[in-house]
Amino acid sequence: RAVSASGGCLCVWTMSALESFEALSSLDPQQRIQGTQNLLGVLVDVQRVFEESVEGAAASAGADVSAPLEDRVCKDLFLALRRLVRGLASDRDASRLGYSLALSEILRSFTKVIDVAAFVRFVEEELGASGGEQERSRVVGETFALLAIIHSNRIPEAQDQIDAVCRRLMTLANERK
Repeated sequence: RAVSASGGCLCVWTMSALESFEALSSLDPQQRIQGTQNLLGVLVDVQRVFEESVEGAAASAGADVSAPLEDRVCKDLFLALRRLVRGLASDRDASRLGYSLALSEILRSFTKVIDVAAFVRFVEEELGASGGEQERSRVVGETFALLAIIHSNRIPEAQDQIDAVCRRLMTLANERK
């Protein structure tokens, strides 16, 4: 994996990483798993390099754990999170399943820099309010994002977020009616 630091940000959107996103939408569960593993491997590498850099060390040490995600993670991880969360609102093939799986593994792997509360806020910002068929996709996407939190096993460490996640799931369930 080629990881290079240029201008203070990491740039690793290699063909392999981009193909990982394609694999996440596959109807084949094994391809989704492989895509998740490939993407996670790239993101772990770039976040490690970022944290070892002067900029990353300052971000990790100085940022409040509930600060916006873009202040806590490398640009590549932030862009991957954005793409995955937005992809949860897609009805393409098995995108929701694969993107949710990848988000679960990312949340599980980056516990020091991705706070559950910050992630929930990020999801709400990225999916935002919409109308018509887009509203249905947003509701389903946000539900998958919350399920990714649950599948990541992050809820026990975020006791203060259990009520918020459950209330949000109930609100989403009522929105679908």
